[in-house]
Amino acid sequence: MYKKYFVSLVVLVFLAAVVSAAAGPAVSVTYPNAKGIYKKSIAGSVDFNFTISDADSNAEDLNFVIAISTSSASRTGDKNILGDANVSQPYGIPSGYTFRCDSNNLAATTTCSASTTSFIGPADANFSGVVADGNYFLKVYVRDLNGEEVFDASDNNFFIDGTKPRLYQTDPTGIFFEYRASVIGEGEEEVEDILRKEYSAELQIDDGVSVCLKALKKVFGEKFNLDRVDAAYISSAEKIFTKYSREEIEAIFNGKKRKKR
Repeated sequence: MYKKYFVSLVVLVFLAAVVSAAAGPAVSVTYPNAKGIYKKSIAGSVDFNFTISDADSNAEDLNFVIAISTSSASRTGDKNILGDANVSQPYGIPSGYTFRCDSNNLAATTTCSASTTSFIGPADANFSGVVADGNYFLKVYVRDLNGEEVFDASDNNFFIDGTKPRLYQTDPTGIFFEYRASVIGEGEEEVEDILRKEYSAELQIDDGVSVCLKALKKVFGEKFNLDRVDAAYISSAEKIFTKYSREEIEAIFNGKKRKKR
């Protein structure tokens, strides 16, 4: 009688050791992860990266959820932006999203990346789940066929801005109008005609300054003096007023690339 109990106990302990040795999935958010990350979908896609591994599962056995949240705690304040998709198969990936992993061999740590243009910005007929401007953490949840789930959150939160930059011009009466490009002062009408032909919303900042300088040169001719020109910009990403140096203005006017700061 005692011998049977002893054998049963040994078997149970052995089975418990085997089960505990099995390694479940692991996930780690790698981007956005640092301080000061700023994301704005108006200018293009928003990207996310994480690493994943699971020595006991094939890639097709793992599903994942990507969420942004006001909290770094599990299942708290989440808004899923890519939900219940499979690691190795394309199903579960909605329109406007891309997802890929470098390898389906999860015995080693594999880097996965996702991007979207869909969850930030003005709502339209195809998408109403707009994320409000604010600070968020990125979370990635991974679940295997055994129902074991793990998650990781970014170490720091990042700022989302889906508000499109706007330019307004006011007159002394307080009336204001919205423009993509505007001119005030001497030669206003002539410069406006040039901007209508040369300006494009796709221009980079330096290219826009170049258009303005050439317009002033064309309108004022010999009276144009580059030393009397000042230029500055406010980047929608950094939201900082930045003034061009005299050397940078001269480089742009002469068709050269200015040095990055």
